[in-house]
Amino acid sequence: MTPTKYIGALAVALLAMVPATTLAQENAGSGASAGGTIEIGAGDVTSGSFKAGEYNGLEKKGAFLVGNLDLHGAHWAIKGVDLGLESRSLAASIAAQGKFRLSFRFDELLRNRSDSYQTPYDGAGTNVLTLPAAWRVPTVAGSSTTNTAVNNTSARGLDPTIGDAPYISTTNNPTMGSLLTPTAAQKALVDAAAAADDPLFHHVNLSTTRRKYDAAGGYSLGSAWDVSLDVNTEHKSGLKPMGTVSRNTGADIITAPVCRRSIVFHLPPIGNGASDA
Repeated sequence: MTPTKYIGALAVALLAMVPATTLAQENAGSGASAGGTIEIGAGDVTSGSFKAGEYNGLEKKGAFLVGNLDLHGAHWAIKGVDLGLESRSLAASIAAQGKFRLSFRFDELLRNRSDSYQTPYDGAGTNVLTLPAAWRVPTVAGSSTTNTAVNNTSARGLDPTIGDAPYISTTNNPTMGSLLTPTAAQKALVDAAAAADDPLFHHVNLSTTRRKYDAAGGYSLGSAWDVSLDVNTEHKSGLKPMGTVSRNTGADIITAPVCRRSIVFHLPPIGNGASDA
């Protein structure tokens, strides 16, 4: 079930928690009328942008659902915001003064990091990244302390205009410090690696989604004694960029999977909430 369908089903279930008779009882007995608003519609994003929609769920071009609700009575309330987006939240509570209280809240937040990131690695989104069999170690034309014409491992060689550029000699001979032009052999190594590697890059969207659930309840045991329980759980998943160093590519940015779960229980001691007054 998709998050949108899940939230829709949850909203219906929460509405079902409030019987129709409750509305009549509140109007007749408490003097407080039940009411609220429900907003359903459609919107449109004319041009998608991960940066413009970094946190609001509007990163994709096209139509989206507008869904908001705010319903309340004397002893209950249901509120939903942006139910059609990945920045949605939904909360519900019901209570009877001096007897019990129950509340629930769901909150989701999507963070869009990049839709232009590219990587040559296979296995993005997993814990194992591998370079394709056709990958060749990129190099740039350069020198060493003993040789004026070598190829040094560097991801800068993926751009031949950089890999084939003139370089300053570091060789311990009269050429030291002078500008050298790469040889045909040096250029051949740079160009061969770039030609093999560049087509292996593919797009991977980088984003993370956090879903948080909070539930709380309390019950009166009589004589001003009560017991309560709060439960908070959070799940974060997705992909984020991580800097690393590889002997095959040099320093680069790889995809790092995010999968983190946490759950917290809070059970206060059974206490007497009555005052001396």
